[in-house]
Amino acid sequence: MRGSCRGCSGKNLVELVDLGSQPIAHRLLSSPEEKEFLHPLAVHYCGTCGLGQICDPVDPEELYRDYNYCFSSWKPQPHIVDEADMICSQTQRHSAFEVGCNDGLFLDLLSKRGVKTLAGVEPNPFASQLAREKGFRVYTDWLSEPVCQQALAEFSGFETVVARQVLEHIADIDGFFACVDRLLIPDGFVLIELPEIETALSMGDGSFVWEEHVNYFTEPVIRGMLRHYGYEPIVSRRYDFSGVSIAVLARRTQVRAATWGLQPLSGHAVTFSQKLSGYGTLLRETLGAARDRGFLVVLYGVGCRACTVVNGLGLRPAIDFAVDDRSERQHKYMPGSRLPIRSPQALRDRVGPILCLLAVNQESESAVKANLSSHTDQPVECISLFSPNDIWLELERARRRLGLQTVIETGKR
Repeated sequence: MRGSCRGCSGKNLVELVDLGSQPIAHRLLSSPEEKEFLHPLAVHYCGTCGLGQICDPVDPEELYRDYNYCFSSWKPQPHIVDEADMICSQTQRHSAFEVGCNDGLFLDLLSKRGVKTLAGVEPNPFASQLAREKGFRVYTDWLSEPVCQQALAEFSGFETVVARQVLEHIADIDGFFACVDRLLIPDGFVLIELPEIETALSMGDGSFVWEEHVNYFTEPVIRGMLRHYGYEPIVSRRYDFSGVSIAVLARRTQVRAATWGLQPLSGHAVTFSQKLSGYGTLLRETLGAARDRGFLVVLYGVGCRACTVVNGLGLRPAIDFAVDDRSERQHKYMPGSRLPIRSPQALRDRVGPILCLLAVNQESESAVKANLSSHTDQPVECISLFSPNDIWLELERARRRLGLQTVIETGKR
């Protein structure tokens, strides 16, 4: 296990949360008897620079084996129009290179806004082929020095490098910025979009923990990191996307801060484990009471955040089954909990009340609720499990409607 911070190299690493032995969250099971690869899942944070990190990450060869997801094709991303406009308002729209360009959705937005030269790198062969079919030069590979050399041999350098929801996956932060430096022209820009964890920490929401995310950021940490590598933030945005995300557009300055700066994680980190434990206890009690009152308890959504919450909080005994809209997930089983995954149509024959745990991102909740109402005419009670929703308020409302003591009355918040 790594003993020093991968950001500032400090030794002041403090455990934030330990979820014990967990499965790989995206690896759905074909049968309830299927064997699983298990790994330790704990997050530490640096008491000096504030970077959260998994010190014992899963080997990428194991983690991404048989991984073939193309998220742009189905995951709502309403914020990316604003990000594209942010870039175009600050640059000459000369050229851009996207790290982790997926199927070329964001490159296409930039193209429609007049950016002349566009290229990217994407390790998923399925997604990269889709991007090439849109007319973009895309390398099917991980970001590396050889890829940079190949891109620079074809192009003279890029005005902007884009990395949206990428750097949280990369253990070698130094190597990442070395590649950005290689690709950019001297006065170029970098757009970094990253998940922000302070909102989740403040609520005791453990859904942000995911083995694919080896780094965890707050906005001050992002700014300190950029300045350390010679980039001055000029515009930033906060989006309610996959929890909360922060996008920062920074200009290359050639002046590097000596350190990441003192960016200690907020006081929420100190109380996070206690809040997470208290929330889990109260949620299990609520689900048990609902089942005693005749409710069918279902989980709606089986993504990675859902996997963390169900396994990390020990919710399996209180849930009857899971449902998901995506047909390729149906008739499989969730990792760890082995909850059967069904189509929402499984709710049509239900007679009696339903308690639905909404395990989808906030930007998808309205569509999910509409889909629920189209599949059942029975009474449905919903509890949102993920921040930026106030997960304690969601639980309190449900408890009140079930005739239980509220969160405030229990004194557990």
